[in-house]
Formats: sequence, structure tokens, C-alpha cells
Amino acid sequence: MGTTLTNLTVEANQTVAVHLRAQSSGGSSGATVVLVASAQDSVAVSSTAVFTLQLPDLAPGSVTVTGPEISGAAPLNAPLVAIAAGAIAAVAVGVYLGRRRR
Repeated sequence: MGTTLTNLTVEANQTVAVHLRAQSSGGSSGATVVLVASAQDSVAVSSTAVFTLQLPDLAPGSVTVTGPEISGAAPLNAPLVAIAAGAIAAVAVGVYLGRRRR
């Protein structure tokens, strides 16, 4: 038996939203949830619902993520690009001046 939620009161003819967050900690990607609701003063008055969770399997395959400030490719590392461009320019100047002296 897993987690039991107690002291959740729902008045007669009312509705209460309860959110369940499931997390896979290894093993299979599915889980079974058994929801049992019963009257506070009489356990004989109850209802049971069983449903299966299918948690996403993150390997192998692709995962799509969207949202603000999320790009499909990593941005260029500006300092590294500047250093590489400077090094290329220095080599080009060295080759040019070396040939010019001959």
C-alpha cells in the first residue's frame, strides 16, 4: 500500500479538486492508482476507482521541450569565438608578412 491521504473533507453535494503528482523512481514507466473515498461516519458508504498512470519513458527517443528562452541549439560562446578569430587573424598576418619578406 502506498500513500494515504486523510483528513480531506468534502461537504455533501460539493466537489474538491485533488492533484496527484506521480514520479518514476526507476523500474517500469507505469503505475496503478487505487482511489477509495468513503463517508466519514460510515465506511460502508464508499466508492473505489482504479486507473493506470503511464509515465513518460525518457530513453531512447526524443523529448520535445518548449517555452520562453528555450532554443533548439546551443548559443555560440562569444569569448571563445573572439579568441579563435583573433588567433586565425594572427596566423594570417604572420603568413602574409613572412611571404612578403622573401
